[in-house]
Amino acid sequence: MHASARGSTYDVLVIGGGVIGLVTAWRAAQRGLAAAVADPAPGGGAARAAAGMLAPVTELHHGEQALLALNLASARRYPEFTAELEEASGRDTGYRACGTLAVALDADDRAHLRELHLLQQRCGLETRWLTGRECRRLEPMLAPGVQGGLRVDGDHQTDPRRLAAALLTACERAGVAFHRAGAVTALRAGERVTGAELADGTRAVADQTVLAAGSFSGRLAGLPEAALPPVRPVKGQVLRLRVPAAYRPFLSRTVRAVVRGGHVYLVPRENGELVVGATTEELGFDTTVTAGGVYELLRDAHELVPGITELPLVETTAGLRPGSPDNAPLLGPTAVPGLHAATGHHRNGVLLTPLTGDVMAEVLTGGAPPAEARPFSPLRFTPSPRSSPHDRHREPHPLRLRQRGAARRRARHHPGRPGGLAHRRARRGGRRRQRERRPARPVGRHRARRGGPRRGPHRGAGGLTMADDVLTIAGTAFTSRLIMGTGGAPSLEVLERALLASGTELTTVAMRRLDPSVRGSVLSVLERHGIRVLPNTAGCYTAGEAVLTARLAREALGTDWVKLEVIADERTLLPDPIELLDAAEILVDDGFTVLPYTNDDPVLARRLEDAGCAAIMPLGSPIGSGLGIRNPHNFQLITERAGVPVILDAGAGTASDAALAMELGCSAVMLASAVTRAQEPVLMAEAMRHAVEAGRLAHRAGRIPRRHFAEASSPVSGLAALDPERPAFGSFSPSGA
Repeated sequence: MHASARGSTYDVLVIGGGVIGLVTAWRAAQRGLAAAVADPAPGGGAARAAAGMLAPVTELHHGEQALLALNLASARRYPEFTAELEEASGRDTGYRACGTLAVALDADDRAHLRELHLLQQRCGLETRWLTGRECRRLEPMLAPGVQGGLRVDGDHQTDPRRLAAALLTACERAGVAFHRAGAVTALRAGERVTGAELADGTRAVADQTVLAAGSFSGRLAGLPEAALPPVRPVKGQVLRLRVPAAYRPFLSRTVRAVVRGGHVYLVPRENGELVVGATTEELGFDTTVTAGGVYELLRDAHELVPGITELPLVETTAGLRPGSPDNAPLLGPTAVPGLHAATGHHRNGVLLTPLTGDVMAEVLTGGAPPAEARPFSPLRFTPSPRSSPHDRHREPHPLRLRQRGAARRRARHHPGRPGGLAHRRARRGGRRRQRERRPARPVGRHRARRGGPRRGPHRGAGGLTMADDVLTIAGTAFTSRLIMGTGGAPSLEVLERALLASGTELTTVAMRRLDPSVRGSVLSVLERHGIRVLPNTAGCYTAGEAVLTARLAREALGTDWVKLEVIADERTLLPDPIELLDAAEILVDDGFTVLPYTNDDPVLARRLEDAGCAAIMPLGSPIGSGLGIRNPHNFQLITERAGVPVILDAGAGTASDAALAMELGCSAVMLASAVTRAQEPVLMAEAMRHAVEAGRLAHRAGRIPRRHFAEASSPVSGLAALDPERPAFGSFSPSGA
């Protein structure tokens, strides 16, 4: 290292002093590199709020098998890593090999846990299913209503605050330099990054720079937009309680549960601390602890362990998880020479600390990352360069073809645009004249076409094609009749692919759970693909709340469209009809285009239409239940009387539910959980798109009447006699032969 009055020069500059930045600097120093860390408060970051669960098995989600391999590899390193770190620092890290118990409180949660158990078994993981009685034998403080659980003896815990303190001491002892100031601008020499200018004016020059600033990693100035890691903050509120000595041991292991579809965990420390967490909120860089967040955590924890209400509440805090589009980390060199990334760990930062240190030390010294880390290169998010001439002959991705098809269908309704109706008619006329000049093709010598016979567009009643049969809401035409929601998706990447597969042109976003100003959020996905945003008022319990949320959404997004939700009960999430109608009348008078989520009540639907709503969105069954349409008769009554579009909203669980809604006369289908919580969301999105189209075609075609008795489709008299010596079946013979 060379130091001067103007700055310092290092082999490695690590931007960010959380556990990921500290372990990177420590391992680099152990390899003989002159390392420095730039952070205004090293040892802080997301680790200050994290619970410290080392849970590769119970954190498994569908579609994350590659991430599972990475998590398991890091978990295997933990005992040796902990011993080495504690020896190097002289500090205890709070590591406990105590295991984890995941439990279910009702039949729905038990079904969810059973599904997780099957996934774990398919992945070859060691888990054991327990009855409710067996769960309570392990943890007597559990609620009597526990109906079953998974015992995972390999998922352990550590104390992130002690871990960070130990890493800080180990770095200091290894000679790592610390600049207690944040990095502001990347230093460049041509295309190469050569360090960073810090907030205090210091120019920290380095041969290699590592972005390890967690959710702030994408805010470093001086870099091309494409080089910034696509990392966004995901807020999590966490509680810390104290277990008095007389109550110990309150819990002997980490306990997790799904309560009302949401996740809660309780992590007991040996020193009597009990960590309860955590919320998941897309609210930008806000770290405010809210009364609602504390209430939800305590409510769910009380259902799981009723005795928790007797414990002192000693701390409430909120941290920011660094989330990436696929919920997986970015490890290694970026597309910019001299710049590496170690960020985007999301909910697995503490778990992946040992492996991240090893991976970064290897790449910083010229080596290659281990096999399990190679799928997590930052380059997977780097836009590919302009395609070569050879690439032009490759077939486009099917999702891109659908996008182009949707664009052509939209152009049909705007004749003045290039590619619009007038242009296309002219082109078709030219092609028709060319065909007329061709010689007739001999019969029996049809040229084979790739992919089977070519069919013309389907034409339904009146000769309309499906592209002509548009959905019109408040004067705006949509070629897709599938409206998508965004809640519950396992990752932004999966959500994006599902939206494309669905072909949707209108997607709802919960404004109370999103900060529109955050780069890389779901709004960025919708903007990138030209999908219209429909803000909703999810989470509102009064007309006043809903009206305020709608007005904030109009100010933030510049749209007067709103999907109006006013909930009466947090357990059933059913609409409150009185508050809903009040809110609808206020918003319509305020110039909003209102699409209300309502009960399947024909009278209320009529009242909402009379109030000026642009569409009616009755539920088929409770939100997220997947029970389908429980009262088809009411839906028919609503659709037959409505003068505005009727849209199924909530309850669809699979494609047949969507098809039935369209057959009953609905104009469109709105769904979220049926896709985002499916085992394969992208496949389900495509299935829903086809189901909506099929149901619409069936409705236009008209089903046959239902009958109590059979009616043959072919005549039973006058059939041809296949045996010349026998008369035709049903014919009369005078001789009786």
